[in-house]
Amino acid sequence: MCIFVCNDLNVNKIDILQNYRKKDLETCAVELETGASKFIVLSIYRAPTGDFNQFFKKLDGTLKYLYKPKTEFLICGDINMDYFLESEWKKHLSSLLTTYNLSHTVDFATRIQNESSTAIDNIFMNNSRLGSTITLPLINGLSDHDAQLLAINNIFAVTKKFP
Repeated sequence: MCIFVCNDLNVNKIDILQNYRKKDLETCAVELETGASKFIVLSIYRAPTGDFNQFFKKLDGTLKYLYKPKTEFLICGDINMDYFLESEWKKHLSSLLTTYNLSHTVDFATRIQNESSTAIDNIFMNNSRLGSTITLPLINGLSDHDAQLLAINNIFAVTKKFP
């Protein structure tokens, strides 16, 4: 699992290994400074065979550990939970994320195989920013999953000053 960031942005790696649990919640995180706040970007993966209860417990623990005033979360990844289908697991995840003012942004298929399509990859972000963002599919042909492109308006990243 990794997060790629332009080398001129002011970003810090965050150690969150205490909440890592193979198959249930595999994650990494960085903190990106912006003009008025900080963004914590989490990349997450939950294996199809992962335990949902452990996933929720570890994700909630991670978010509690990282939460600070004036910090916004941006969570992206493969959660192997189809957002096209209503389920108790989806309701539980939405309820958990709502406590951190987060909602899903992906409303298109992210995995298309044969005649089946699912939305098992997603991006979750602060509800107050949803009106100033757009999420689009990015079909790259490199995987059985399509990528998602998130464009956020009115965000100003702090850049490093090079000598």
